[in-house]
Amino acid sequence: MDDQQSAGKDDAQRDGVEQRNDRDDSHQKRVSFAGDVELITRWWVEVGKCSQVVAPHSRHEAGCDFPDEPDPEEPCPPIVPCHRWAHETSASGQIFEFRLWALLVEQSRGQLHVFLPPSDRGVDALVHRLTDGAYLEIQAKSRSTLMDGEVHLVIPAESVVNDEILIVAGLHVDGGLGPTLLVLPAGDFKRLANASSDQGKPIYSMEFGMRPRSDSRWLPWLVPTERVVERFGLPVEGVPGAPVEVRPEWRTAVGFLGEAEVVRRLAESENLNLFRPFASSFRPAPTTYIVVVAWLRDEARFHEECLLIPSVELLNFVNDDGSGHLSFAFDPGSAAQPQLDAYRRRLAELCHEIERLV
Repeated sequence: MDDQQSAGKDDAQRDGVEQRNDRDDSHQKRVSFAGDVELITRWWVEVGKCSQVVAPHSRHEAGCDFPDEPDPEEPCPPIVPCHRWAHETSASGQIFEFRLWALLVEQSRGQLHVFLPPSDRGVDALVHRLTDGAYLEIQAKSRSTLMDGEVHLVIPAESVVNDEILIVAGLHVDGGLGPTLLVLPAGDFKRLANASSDQGKPIYSMEFGMRPRSDSRWLPWLVPTERVVERFGLPVEGVPGAPVEVRPEWRTAVGFLGEAEVVRRLAESENLNLFRPFASSFRPAPTTYIVVVAWLRDEARFHEECLLIPSVELLNFVNDDGSGHLSFAFDPGSAAQPQLDAYRRRLAELCHEIERLV
């Protein structure tokens, strides 16, 4: 199984045999990257305040987004589950996740940046909300079939230890997502779900319908799929921005080699959790750093020296061509570039430098 499949395991498979991490989640540190390296710690990101993430006390009025009481004689709206998935599979769960990430980026008009983990450590995505700089840890839970007209979830207790993680659950249907999504912090999920055990292991179980009833305990956390971005603290209309100019692509194979080298070195640490962007994006921020490595083509290796630059200081010495491309010269080992001396690091020590920062 490749890293993509590993990172996108469906709930039924991952929740049945959950990957365990010897380190408690509260001690893990995370790094995300997009040609840049995002450095955050839980202490810098106030994702524990539920009011900043979702609206737990908001309710959908009867006859508006959801009906008050569905008529049992009235046929349900056409929902076409993915019957081709005879069993819940990692592929089905991965499709749900990628459709969810694309939906968040689209509805927010780029005000939500999504970062995905190359390895599965209990967080399916890290969402950066640009309006206030908050980072939200997301677990995506999906099913491709309904039972008695409802999505049924069974989640091991060990996979929802962190109350701050935001759970997003729904139905994977042909061509998209089901009409209703569940969005709530793990702490509220555990408070409302049914607690039991399976073969001696504690589990939580729950179910919700695509046409929720007004007396459902989950109603405050259910949202029409076309308005899911509201539960991430943004209006569904998004934040207007300037038209994006299509610019020529400058990425080369050397750039990919550099990214792969940085990722490989950071992956050696058990204390860092890596996330890649979906889609690639960059905004200067105090928690964002730039890693620069130099490829020695004739020797087919990277130079022993690299740069670790706070993104907010980048504009102090780069050249802007007026088309959105920033450039500067880096001569590793040279004493003729004093403006870069504060950022020079040994490549072999990059992982420790990142750990120290976070």
